[in-house]
Amino acid sequence: MQIDIEFNSGAQLPMDAIPELARSAEAQGFGCVWGGEANNKDPTVMLSAVAAVTNRMKIGSAVYHILGRTPATLALQAVGLDELSRGRFLLGIGVSNPTIAKWHGVTMDHPMSRSILTGDISPLMVSKWHSNPL
Repeated sequence: MQIDIEFNSGAQLPMDAIPELARSAEAQGFGCVWGGEANNKDPTVMLSAVAAVTNRMKIGSAVYHILGRTPATLALQAVGLDELSRGRFLLGIGVSNPTIAKWHGVTMDHPMSRSILTGDISPLMVSKWHSNPL
């Protein structure tokens, strides 16, 4: 059985504590560190810090709010995290919640019909993962 850990959403940990917590979590055998877009902290920053100081644990976004990012931004962030983590990045995407949508200036009305999950993101992600320029 694998046990994962999430540092950002509920605990509201200071970002400068994340690298040492990640090292400790890896030493204790956790399988993955998850970071979500919550508590006014960017998961890309947190996951980058984790990737830089760990070697085995996977890192994952849980979840990136896709209505607040262009497909290109999401692809570039995901590919950057995957490269920094040497292939350990797991991309979790979704439409999140009304509060986070409001942070990005969008509403939650019919989010799936307006989302990049409907096809805009897939070709771009495949292209970036295969090192093709945008």
